Amino acid sequence: MTPGEEALWQALRHRQLGAYRFRRRQVIRGFAVPFFCEERRLAVLLAPAGAPHDLELELARVGIRAIRLSEEEVLASLHEVLQRILAAAEAPLDP
Repeated sequence: MTPGEEALWQALRHRQLGAYRFRRRQVIRGFAVPFFCEERRLAVLLAPAGAPHDLELELARVGIRAIRLSEEEVLASLHEVLQRILAAAEAPLDP
């Protein structure tokens, strides 16, 4: 794992964020998603700025919401990143 992934995993594992269970390296439709909360159908992606959005489009097709973060963002402001993830997890699910 990259330093950002490691920091994020330490904060997400064991239901530490809103009591939501996140899995690491979940494969969805042939794509490896760094972090995934099945209960809230939320994928957390770490990708460099300007990276293609193909994965997000594919996830949306199967009803999975995605939040994209950068490694730098995670390392610089982990608390704010966790608040964004929590807000995304607590957002109402589409029917």
